[in-house]
Amino acid sequence: MLNVQNETIARLRDRLKERGERPSLFATDLSAIVAAQGNDVPADVLLRFDALCEAMYLMATADGHLDPAEEDTLRGAIRELSEGTVRSVHIRSMLEGAQQRLAKEGKDARVKAIAHNLRGDEPTAEAAFVLAAAIAFADNEIADEENDLLNDLAEALGIDEDKANALLDEHQIGGSE
Repeated sequence: MLNVQNETIARLRDRLKERGERPSLFATDLSAIVAAQGNDVPADVLLRFDALCEAMYLMATADGHLDPAEEDTLRGAIRELSEGTVRSVHIRSMLEGAQQRLAKEGKDARVKAIAHNLRGDEPTAEAAFVLAAAIAFADNEIADEENDLLNDLAEALGIDEDKANALLDEHQIGGSE
């Protein structure tokens, strides 16, 4: 079982949180991503993007509430992933969709759905894990529920403990420069 340490993910958290605090300036929905990529974004790419967002949302709400620092970090990650093309209004819509699916299906079913949507895409699955870890530490602590969810997510995504620790170290999440 992973036991993510706070200092392991502080740097990524800070970068994403800073980016999430800035106002968005561009498009209003995922069609902006399509337009930014020449109107030729395959549906599976959008599905993986949505899975990344939902993994972060599940982590942000794992302890029962959406902390403002976690929401800022999540918003920053979405902006980073979309190269700034997704506006806050669409991010809010994505979060509401994730919230509805979570309420209807439950956490375990949503973790399985995320893993299914990322199946065969190891880099995106690893990114989902790393981003979820950054969200977990957005409020400067990792609650037991967040640590449990991170372990569940890693298992569902096929990321073993050694690989998970290597990913966090590789990205110098929370480490010194």
